[in-house]
Amino acid sequence: MSQSELAGTVDEFLAIVSHELRTPLTAIKGCARTLLRHGTTLEPAVAHQLLEDIDQEAERLHRLVENLLELSRAGQGTPVLRVAPTAIDGLIRRVVADVTPKAGERRFRLKLAAGLPLPRIDAVQVEQVVRNLLDNAVKYSPRRGTIDVGAAQVAHAIVVTVSDDGPGVAPELGERIFERFFHVEPPDMNVGGAGLGLAICRRFIELHGGTIELEPARARGASFRFTLPLVAEIPP
Repeated sequence: MSQSELAGTVDEFLAIVSHELRTPLTAIKGCARTLLRHGTTLEPAVAHQLLEDIDQEAERLHRLVENLLELSRAGQGTPVLRVAPTAIDGLIRRVVADVTPKAGERRFRLKLAAGLPLPRIDAVQVEQVVRNLLDNAVKYSPRRGTIDVGAAQVAHAIVVTVSDDGPGVAPELGERIFERFFHVEPPDMNVGGAGLGLAICRRFIELHGGTIELEPARARGASFRFTLPLVAEIPP
């Protein structure tokens, strides 16, 4: 990469991150200022909503910072995977339980095959992959939408799927959505995001010798599929 190309990449990174930081910070500041100035006269329901808004935007900031840190770690040389036999169904249930309070009226349907073998994985990394996919599904699903999460054995791999009934992704963007800083904003939606979550997912799954893709040919919604080889083929 030439010096000018590197400078352009850095500028793009700073522009995106600055924008993503500014939006939740502005909301937090506005809500906090309202509570400080009018807290004693506000209706309890209004004050509670302002506090919920602060909590939601603070969580948005937390996710952005975590994604930046994870992407930085993944790009530093060859990360060391701390692999161990892991029950993928238990891992998925834990992440779903953690995400559910943030999902509002959306519901999760788990389709986890019984008796799955235990893949040797870095549980922290794979949990991050599942969490990023579920966070995306929540963001893009309608308020009362359904999110399907499945796991099954196919040949010599565990296959995990996360599907939603949101607006979906155009087929021609099926590869681009895994690029760093690429972000899809459907019409009439304001979901935000720095375009880092799926890039992290691909990096972590490839470190395990697996693949991740957007499944094509869906009438509605998006469905992501990733594989975890049961035969250890983790790159050195």
